[in-house]
Amino acid sequence: MPGCDVHQSITHLVFEKICNDPPFSKYGKELYKLINNEFLEILIESVCDPDHQPDRVSQLYEYCICDGKEVDADTCKEILTKKEELQKSLFEAPPEEKKNIERKLKSIPSCTQKREQRTYPAKHHGGTNIKLWWYYVYSASKLCLRGTKESAREGMKKLARALHYAQDGPISRQLNINGVFGTYTASNDELHDIYEKKLSQIIEQELNNFDIETAIHEGVNLALSEKPFIYSKSLQQHEISMSEAMKSMFKFTAYTFIKFIQLIDYVQKEKEILLKQYKTYKMIETSGYAVVLIPSFLILVSPTITNLITWTTLSGSLMIFISQLLINRIKPAICILRDEVHCRNYVKNYILTDRIKKEVKTITIQYLPVL
Repeated sequence: MPGCDVHQSITHLVFEKICNDPPFSKYGKELYKLINNEFLEILIESVCDPDHQPDRVSQLYEYCICDGKEVDADTCKEILTKKEELQKSLFEAPPEEKKNIERKLKSIPSCTQKREQRTYPAKHHGGTNIKLWWYYVYSASKLCLRGTKESAREGMKKLARALHYAQDGPISRQLNINGVFGTYTASNDELHDIYEKKLSQIIEQELNNFDIETAIHEGVNLALSEKPFIYSKSLQQHEISMSEAMKSMFKFTAYTFIKFIQLIDYVQKEKEILLKQYKTYKMIETSGYAVVLIPSFLILVSPTITNLITWTTLSGSLMIFISQLLINRIKPAICILRDEVHCRNYVKNYILTDRIKKEVKTITIQYLPVL
């Protein structure tokens, strides 16, 4: 929801407007260089894929039961650590202290750690699924920068999925129906088939009468007002009004196209500087680890030079710390150019993961993209 034809029409219309209309020609040239003929065909064909090949989300709930009550993971950890320390001291304590330690142990609640995992299809409506949207924009730019036809084809499939999320997000997950005795709410899940068909009909009928240029302008300007690796939280808004939802569908489609270009343009322009900074990071990090290892040799040679050992350890640790500050600053951009372990971890643990606290439960949300 909306139907496949609607997704394809919006994608094609926005692409044509950005590429061919004078107000957007500056960005249109760059977009057309990346997406033309065969690649445009793949993009439009693939924009419906998330409805047939859904991405999934895994949620891990972590909490504790202590003496029959739910407590948060941090409190539980403190209790279990304290218990472990007391048990250790009980084993080592002289007989006269053991009774006191045993009394303390009895006062500590009995805790059991709980982990519950649930997996379900990723949401499309009620605000853009920002994590998956950004993952697909980011991954598409990375693939298209590799410069091969095969990677560009894969890049189009990923960009298509980002466009799908951008178009589905503005539609609310519920309909408000005004009646004589009040307002009734029906969810899209209950009316999905009817709602999808009717919504698609309305959009198709209204497309020719709708001011798509203004909506596209807003999307383009919103993207250009931001730095490349920052994205707008307005993507997470959703509309109950059909006209506002249509406007946002076009706006966020344009926004997605420009964000995709922005990432590629930035990395291409800054490539040399980024690679130099990455080389500096590797040099400082390697030197830091080498310096940290020196004390182990110094101890063997002369265990008495404590000050030198301390300063050497501190210097090495500081170099490692500085190297981490440098890589964290350039990581979003450098990981488009490189595909190393820390970059794959960045995508998995930062782009595709959320951690939230809900009452006593810590919830780790892991997004599981199809591509």
